Parts: sequence; C-alpha cells; structure tokens
Amino acid sequence: MTAVETGSDTPEVVQNDARRPRPRWLIPVVAVAAGVVVVGGILAAVLAPMLAPSAAPSDRPGSEQDSTVAVSVIPEPTLVSATRSADGTVATFVWKTADPKKGDSYLWKREGTTEGPQPTDASRVDVPGLTPGVGACIDVVTVRSGRTSTALEACSQ
Repeated sequence: MTAVETGSDTPEVVQNDARRPRPRWLIPVVAVAAGVVVVGGILAAVLAPMLAPSAAPSDRPGSEQDSTVAVSVIPEPTLVSATRSADGTVATFVWKTADPKKGDSYLWKREGTTEGPQPTDASRVDVPGLTPGVGACIDVVTVRSGRTSTALEACSQ
C-alpha cells in the first residue's frame, strides 16, 4: 500500500497489487492432467491382471515347470476284521490300505490307555491282556514318507 498526497488533510491510500495475474490457462491444464492420472491408474488396475502372463499348466503337478505343490493324501487304513480269542483276552485287528506302497508302515494305539503309539510294518496287530466281554478299540494310521493318514478307529467286542 502506498499513501498519496492529494492536497487534503488526509492522505489517500491507494492499493498497489504487486502480484502478477495468473494465466487463465493454468487451472484447466492442471485439472486435465489430474484427470489423465486418475484414468490411467484405473486402466492400469483393470488391465494389468488381464495382460499378465498366465502360468501354463504342466503335465506333472509340482514339477519344475510350474509353481504348484503336488499334494498327495495318504490313504487311511480300512478294517478287514476285528476278532477276539476264544477266551476273550486277545483281540486281533487286521486292516488294509488302498494303494499300498513299498515302505508303508503303521502306527497303532489302544484307546483308553496311556500307552504311546506302537509302530508296525504288518497290517495286523494282536492286543493281549483284555478283560473278556469288555470292548477294546485301537486307532491305526498309515505312515508313508514321514506323513500319516487320518486314523481308523477299530473296535472288537
């Protein structure tokens, strides 16, 4: 602001606008540029998944040609028979596994006891020391390459 003498008792104040006026084209250009950035971002988000190379499936899951993991399920044992000895003190359990493989083994555990699982390579087990007339049950799992199946619960009366 500048005070100017006009000959009267009070000086007249005149405002000098020292700022340069903004070009009128600046606001529309900035708005258009912002719009282009927004539209480009939306297009990139929509089109990028479509343009990305898809993984071609190989003939063998889990092979080096793809990134999948081959998952195989260890077959659960199936009960063949559960019988008691003539005096009822021994129960014999026989089971089989669908598609057995060389090296398969089994873990079995008598239910209702604190005994740990017992390993066996046979698909049969005799459980001695039973009380005649009292049921006995075992849980059996197939062990293949360090992995186990779900348990078979087998009972003998």
